[in-house]
Amino acid sequence: MNAAALLAQAAAPAAAADTDYLLYALLLLAGAFVMLVLELFLPSGGLLGVAGAIAALAAVGCFFAEDTTLGFAALLGLAVVTPVLLGLGLWIWPHTPIGRRLVLGASEEGGAEEGAGALPSTAAFRPAVGDVGETLSPLRRIGTVRFDGKRVECMAESGMIDPGVSVRVSRVSGNEVFVREA
Repeated sequence: MNAAALLAQAAAPAAAADTDYLLYALLLLAGAFVMLVLELFLPSGGLLGVAGAIAALAAVGCFFAEDTTLGFAALLGLAVVTPVLLGLGLWIWPHTPIGRRLVLGASEEGGAEEGAGALPSTAAFRPAVGDVGETLSPLRRIGTVRFDGKRVECMAESGMIDPGVSVRVSRVSGNEVFVREA
């Protein structure tokens, strides 16, 4: 065997190893992206997000192993893309099924029935001043009152009102309904 053939044979595995780092980096980056997207839709307690961040950092390490310039470019790209994707995720997340359950003020179409213990918003049913209802829970400033079969969160005008007491709406201010004993 001549020297040129030995050099070509020795150089072939080194070239294959360089290609592997680039392949690993791209696979890790794709895996990081998938895990971060799944984090929006699955209740993992942040584990998918942490795993995705570790995979992204490992991808940057593989890019550095491939080429220093490529590594710095990947690091800079990650530094620019991460805040954009984080903002996009926070914008989309409240509209996901998990986000609708966890974010206050968001309502889900066809949500829980009233009989299941859920309180309807006062926007759905707003009692008028003078309406009479019955307290379902103690009003220690805030409690639940039933008006015509509808449950409404109300505030006691003054003091505490026991459950089962007849109350009258004294005023409505925005989404707050104030009551006093009838």
